[in-house]
Amino acid sequence: MHFIQKHILDELRARGGMRYAALQPDGIESSHFRYHLKELERDGYVDSPERGVYELTAKGQHHVDRLSRGSVNAINMPKVITYTLLTCGDTYLLQVKDREPYKDLLNMIGGKVHESETTAMAAVREVHEKVGIEIETPALAGVFEVIIRRGTDLLTHAIAYVYTAEVAEAPDGLDRIVKTELRTTTNLAPDAVAIITAVESEACPTSALEITI
Repeated sequence: MHFIQKHILDELRARGGMRYAALQPDGIESSHFRYHLKELERDGYVDSPERGVYELTAKGQHHVDRLSRGSVNAINMPKVITYTLLTCGDTYLLQVKDREPYKDLLNMIGGKVHESETTAMAAVREVHEKVGIEIETPALAGVFEVIIRRGTDLLTHAIAYVYTAEVAEAPDGLDRIVKTELRTTTNLAPDAVAIITAVESEACPTSALEITI
């Protein structure tokens, strides 16, 4: 993002609606400033509700929420995901992951939370998309910050909302792991045992997990 566009967004974020003359920084040619203001309008970040007055749109407010004061670019943030721990009797139902960083390892059913949906909605959606079954009322079991590194290289950084749900029958495509044998299962994703163990031991745990593989 150009620094003039960042200046415009910062000013409107801090001061609300502003007139053109107040918004234009000193030392910047009017034509140059106008070009960048029009770019922000074209992209849907800025609007002019009345002649000569500019303010952030809803899209602009959402965008500036991802910007820091010291940078012209949006900052990278941890992804927000859900894990759903399905149980069937005395077994956990885990899925073999088909992509990195957990490719070919067993883990809970998970995926990213989409904007405008709650984490509970995301859990229901992900279970339906991944294994084709409906869970109506998953129970929130905990919230975990998960950081996975390979040596000193960061592989993933996620905020994981973990839900549980009981099903009467195990759907196709899931592995059944007897609960008492979880800790002796060798092909588990690096965060699976720690999260499931925490869920087993507390009503709604909150934990930070840093794992090096």
